[in-house]
Amino acid sequence: MNEYYRIRFRIHIYLAVFTSIVIFLISRSKEIFVEKWVFVGVGLLIAALGVFLRNLKPNYFVGVRTPWTLASDVIWTEVHHMAGRLWLYAGIVIMVSGLFLPVISGVFLFIFAAMALAALPYIYSYRLFYKTQG
Repeated sequence: MNEYYRIRFRIHIYLAVFTSIVIFLISRSKEIFVEKWVFVGVGLLIAALGVFLRNLKPNYFVGVRTPWTLASDVIWTEVHHMAGRLWLYAGIVIMVSGLFLPVISGVFLFIFAAMALAALPYIYSYRLFYKTQG
């Protein structure tokens, strides 16, 4: 349960800091492109969660909680190492591309990344489990 609260705390801090920065810049009448910085902020959050996933211990509250990862500590560890790298790289790609792509392309990239971040660890855990079962 501690992992859940640590992730939740980090997301709350991220939202508070990011919202405060945007409000401060708008109050100073600075011209900013909020939509670009939202992609950078979301990418940063995803990358940070990816780093956190790599060291996550087996639990029933957070992480890739499939029947296959919960059945084996070895599979849990391998899946979370893969998912951590995937989330880290996806976060970096979202940060960088958010600055250079048009907004609509960034939205489609984000939707594709969200589907991949959800599906790939699930598929990997399934394949690992049945590979170890022989």
